[in-house]
Amino acid sequence: MDATTEDIDDLITAIAGGTAAVSANLSADGRIRIISDNLLDTLTIGGTAATEVGFAPGANVFQPTNLLTQGISDGDTLTLRVGSGAVQTITFGTGAGEIPTLTALQSDAVNGLPKYTGVISTVNTGTGAVTITASSPADTLEVGGTAASLFGFYTTTALPANGTVIANDLTAFLDQSIGGGAITAYDVSGSPVNIQLRWAKVAGATYGGTDTWNLFYQVNSTATGTTPAWRNVGVNYAFGANGQMDPLIAQVTLNNVTINGIALGNLQLVHGSGGITQFSDPNGTAQVNRLSQNGFPAGSLETVAVSEKGRVVGTYTNGRTIDLAEITLANFNGANALKRLDGGAFEATDESGPAILGAPGKIVGASLEGSNTDIADEFTKLIVTQQAYSANTRIVTTANEMVQDLLNMIR
Repeated sequence: MDATTEDIDDLITAIAGGTAAVSANLSADGRIRIISDNLLDTLTIGGTAATEVGFAPGANVFQPTNLLTQGISDGDTLTLRVGSGAVQTITFGTGAGEIPTLTALQSDAVNGLPKYTGVISTVNTGTGAVTITASSPADTLEVGGTAASLFGFYTTTALPANGTVIANDLTAFLDQSIGGGAITAYDVSGSPVNIQLRWAKVAGATYGGTDTWNLFYQVNSTATGTTPAWRNVGVNYAFGANGQMDPLIAQVTLNNVTINGIALGNLQLVHGSGGITQFSDPNGTAQVNRLSQNGFPAGSLETVAVSEKGRVVGTYTNGRTIDLAEITLANFNGANALKRLDGGAFEATDESGPAILGAPGKIVGASLEGSNTDIADEFTKLIVTQQAYSANTRIVTTANEMVQDLLNMIR
C-alpha cells in the first residue's frame, strides 16, 4: 500500500502519542526520527520495512553519547584523591563496572559517585560539562588519569579553603577571581601595612550547588615559584536567593597574619549582620562600599591639656588623644589651716584635718583662678609692715649718727 508523507507523519504522531517510552517525528527531508524517552535505554528498530526508511534491522536509533567514540579509549581512567586518602579511579570501557557513555557517567555521578569518598560531582549530558569538587572545603582534591585532559581537567591539586596560592599559579588565580579592595593595618611600631583582598567563587547555583565565595588576602607581593602569594581566610561565604549570607558570618579571625614579612599578629574581620551581600553584576566585579579599620600609625606627643574631669590629655601627631594622668580633687575641713609650701603647694596640718578625696568640683583647663585674698586684711598687713620698715630705718639712722659722733671725739 502506498502512503504519502502526510500519512506517515500522522502514523508517527499516533505512535508517539500511544507509546509512552518513545518520541517520534518526521523531518523536513523525509527522515523518520524515533527516540527513547529514557536516556539510559536503547531503542531497537526492526521489521521488513526498516531498511526502506533508512534503518538497518536491529539498529539502535538512539544511543547515549558514546565516550569511547569521543576520543576516550577503552581503559582510560580518571583518578581522584581527596586529601591524603587513597587514589580512587573511574575506568572507561564496556566491561563490568566501567563507564561507556556520558549518560552512564551521569548516572554514576548521581547514584554512584558518593562511593568515591569525599567528592561531589555533576554531569551535564547536554553540554558535556563534568564538575567534581571536594565535599569538604578544607580538603585538597587531586584530579588526574589518562582521561583527565579529554574532560578539560589537568593534573593539579585544588586549593583547600585554608590554603595558599603560590606564585606559579598567580596568573590563573587573578583571572578567576575579582578584586575586593584593600585596607591599611599597622604593625607594632605604627608603620602602615597594605592588605589586598580578592574574592573567588568556588561553587554556584548554576551547577546545582549554592553560590559560595572564598576571601583571599595577599601575603607576599613579590613571591616567586612555589612561594605563597595569597592566602584563603578559610571560610565559605554562602548566599541565598535573596543575596544575603546563609548562614550569617558576622566576623572572621585571621591568626598570625604576616604581610610581606611584617608580622601583624591576629586580625579580626567584622562584617556585621549585613556587611556582605551578593547581587548579580554583569561585569563580574565586587563593589566595595566601605572598608574601615581601628588601627593607627605612630605619632609623637604634640600638646597637653587638662579636661574638666581632671585628666591630663595628650594629643599626638597622628590625631589620637590619650589620657596620660588624672588629677584628684580633694577638700579639707579646715582649708585655711593648711601649711603653705614653696611652689604654690600646701600641706595638711592637724588643724586642717585629713584630705577628703573625691570632693565635688571641676577643673577648668588653660584658665587662671580668680584671687580669693581678703584685700582689706592684706592692706592692713602692708601698712603694719611699712610702719615697721620706717621705724627700723630711723633706728639705723640714729645708730649711724652715734657712730659718727664717736669718731669725731676720737679725732
